[in-house]
Amino acid sequence: MKRLFLNILLLVLLITSIFALSGCNPENCKHEFEGDNCKRCHVTADNCFEFTLLDNDTYAIKVSKFRTYNMPAEVKIPSKYNGKPVTMVKINGFTGCKSIVKVELPDTITYLDSYAFSSCTSLEEIKLSKNITFIGGQAFYNCTSLKEISIPKSVETIGMGAFEKCTSLAKFTVPNTVTALGDGAFQSCTGLKSVELGDGITTIGVYTFKGCTSLTDVNFGKNISTINSAAFSGCTSLKNIKIPKTVTSISNSVFSGCTSLEKITLPDGITGIKAYTFNECSSLESIVIPGSVAYIEDNAFKGCTKLNNVYYGGSEENWNRITLFAIDIGLKSSAIIHYNYSK
Repeated sequence: MKRLFLNILLLVLLITSIFALSGCNPENCKHEFEGDNCKRCHVTADNCFEFTLLDNDTYAIKVSKFRTYNMPAEVKIPSKYNGKPVTMVKINGFTGCKSIVKVELPDTITYLDSYAFSSCTSLEEIKLSKNITFIGGQAFYNCTSLKEISIPKSVETIGMGAFEKCTSLAKFTVPNTVTALGDGAFQSCTGLKSVELGDGITTIGVYTFKGCTSLTDVNFGKNISTINSAAFSGCTSLKNIKIPKTVTSISNSVFSGCTSLEKITLPDGITGIKAYTFNECSSLESIVIPGSVAYIEDNAFKGCTKLNNVYYGGSEENWNRITLFAIDIGLKSSAIIHYNYSK
C-alpha cells in the first residue's frame, strides 16, 4: 500500500513538472498557437476549437462545444489550421463564453458572423483583425463588460444589433469605410456617451441608438441623408443635437422620449415632421422648422410641455396649410409661432 501511494505521488509530481516545463496548465493557458499546437502548453487547436473548411479553401473557427464554459480568460485565435488561413469566426462562434476577458484575432480574419461573441459577459477587450470587412448582426450583443473597441478602417459593414446591450461601452467611432450600419446597432448601450459617425454612413437605421440613456454627444458624417424610426428614442441625456444640412428625411418617433432635449433645428431639406417625432420631449423649449416642411403629422409634439417658441421659415398662410389635415399635432395652444424666420 505504501509503495502504491509513493507511485501515485511520483506520477502527480511528474505531471506537475511536465506542466511546469511547458509553461502552464492547459486549462488556464493563454493559448498562443504556432501551427496547430499551443507553444505554451502544447495542447492542439482541436482541443479548443472546431474548424470548418470553406469553399475558398480557408477555415472558419468556433469554440469547441466541450470548452464553451471552460475557456481561459485570454484567447488568441490561431491564424492557420492544417496549413491554411483561418478567415472567419462562425455564427455563434463564441456565444456564451462567459470566462473570456480578452480576445486577439489574427489579421487573417476578414469576417465575423452573427452572434460571434454574443453574451460573452466578461469580455473587456478585443483586438480586431486589421483586414476585417464584416461585423455580423449581434456579433457583440450583451457583451456587458466591453468598455471600448477600435474598429479598423477595413470594416465596411456593421450588422443589425452588433453592439446592442454593450452597457459598458462609453464611446464609439465608426470609420469612413463603413457604408452599412444595421438597425439597432447600439440599442440599449446605456453607458454610451459619445459617438462619431463616418462619412460613409448615409442612413441611420431603426432603433440604432434607442435607449442609449447616457448619450450626450453625436457627431454625424458629411453624407447622412436619412434618420429612420426611433433612431434616438429614449436618449434621456441628449440635450442638443446638430442635424446636418444633408438630412432630407426624419422618420416617426426619432426623438421620442428624449426628455433632456432643449432645442433643435431642422435642416432645409426636410419636407415633413412625422408622427411622434418629438413625443414626450418634456424639456424642449424651441424648434426651428424650415419653410420646406409641407406637413406635420398627429402627435408630432405630444407631451412637449415647455415648447413655447416655434421658428417657422414660411408664412402664416403656409403654416395654417401644413397643419390643416392633422387632427392634433400636439403643440400647446400658447406656443408662439414666429413666421418667416431666417436662420
